[in-house]
Order: sequence, then C-alpha cells, then structure tokens
Amino acid sequence: MDRKPDLTDPRLVPQPAVPSHPPDGRSASPHTQLSNRVRKTPPYHLAITRKTPPPSRYCQRPRQTCHALTNQPIFIPCGRPRCSHECRDQWARKLSACLQRSFRDLGPTHEIRVTVLAVICDRRLSLAVSRFLRRLKYALGRVRSGCEYFVVNEWSEGSRHIHILVRVVADLAREMVRFLWAKTLPGIQFHCHCAVVRSPAAIARYIVKHLKDDSKKELAPLTFKGRIYTYSRNFFTRPVADLWKEQLEEWYPARATLGRYSVT
Repeated sequence: MDRKPDLTDPRLVPQPAVPSHPPDGRSASPHTQLSNRVRKTPPYHLAITRKTPPPSRYCQRPRQTCHALTNQPIFIPCGRPRCSHECRDQWARKLSACLQRSFRDLGPTHEIRVTVLAVICDRRLSLAVSRFLRRLKYALGRVRSGCEYFVVNEWSEGSRHIHILVRVVADLAREMVRFLWAKTLPGIQFHCHCAVVRSPAAIARYIVKHLKDDSKKELAPLTFKGRIYTYSRNFFTRPVADLWKEQLEEWYPARATLGRYSVT
C-alpha cells in the first residue's frame, strides 16, 4: 500500500516567499539589491592558466645526422640554449670546452657579476651593458691596458643578471666597477662583484653553468630577444669552431681517421 505523506512534516509545508522590497513600501537599498542578485547567481569556476609554458626537458627540434662510426642515421639535440634543458646542457658543454681550451694559452684575469635590483626592460639593460663595457675599455685604455671580455646573461627565478670575464693587464677593483656602472645607470640600485680569477678551468665551467647542479640552470624567458652571450674579438685565442674541432679530436681520436665529428 502507498504510504500517505505526513502533512505535519515542516519540510513539506510551503515557506512564504521573501519579499525583495521592505514591507513598508520603501525601495530596497542598492546593497540589498546587489545581495539578492549575488544569491541568485549560480557558482562559477575560474580557470587560471600560465602565459609562459614551462620549459621542456628534451629537445623540441632534433636534427638528423649520421653516426661517426656506424654511419647510421640518428637524431641529436639542436644545441640551442633557448630550446630545452637538454639543448642547454649541450651548449654549455661545448662552450665550456672551448673556453677551457683557449684558457690553456691565455686565460681571464678577473670575473665580474652585476645584478640590477630595479624593474628594468631587457632592451634597456642590454644597452646599459654595452655602455658599461665601452666605459670599462676606455678607463683601462687610459692606463695603457687592453680589455678583452666574455659576457653571459643568466637568470635566477626570472631575474636577469650579468656575468663578465675580462682579461686586463692593470689591476681591476670592485670600486671601479661600481663607479662605472653607477654612471651607466644612475639612480638605479644594483649589486656588483669583482674578483681575480684563481682557476680558469673552474670559471669556464661556472660561467656557462656546465655543472651537475640543475638548480643553477635556468632557460632564458621567451620574452628575451637578445643574445645569451657575446665576446670581444680577441678573447678566444683561436676561432671557436677550430677550438671545438680540436676538442672533439682529443675526446674521440677514432673519428680523426674518418674525418667525422657530427655526434656531439
């Protein structure tokens, strides 16, 4: 048999509608009207997306080549420092080897690091670095000292700073670096560091982050359109391509007889 509903149950008793206006005939305040509209609006969800995608671990544009020993087609990373962490490691390995090979004959004397503490666009900071290097070469030229440099842009948690290796004859102090950079970007706070290079091989690995610690490696942001690194004409003792070829001959002597150095 069907059970009859209990009419005494308060859940079945219809509730009086809540008037949208006060009972005395006055119009509701704007706050009350807004509250009524908000209560009637169904809940919604906001999807928060990231504008810059996270960097990839592996190369996105591998290139095909032939193996130096087996002559079989293989794919290797493109080696661009902006592509992925894998390609950046390849780039750091190559450039670090070329730096170390060049430093066997003529190494750097000082290393400089400059960190700007203010919010500044990349183009303005790049122009400031160029002006700073011109001021540094002019100041050292007055004491009859040449100046060869190697500059690397680096990022830490999205903040850009600059590493510079210089080769000079005169003594280069931190006070001189601070004075010249303050003239380059007046009124902007910054940190600077200048010290004598004690181990050319170690600084060659550190400046391009050819290290085992991945926490110190960060790819350049997609908004950065400048150069990752640059150097003066006579900083390397020989062209970088020749230094890399010599390094490959030293690492893989079996390839010297075949004349192939594709696998890096």
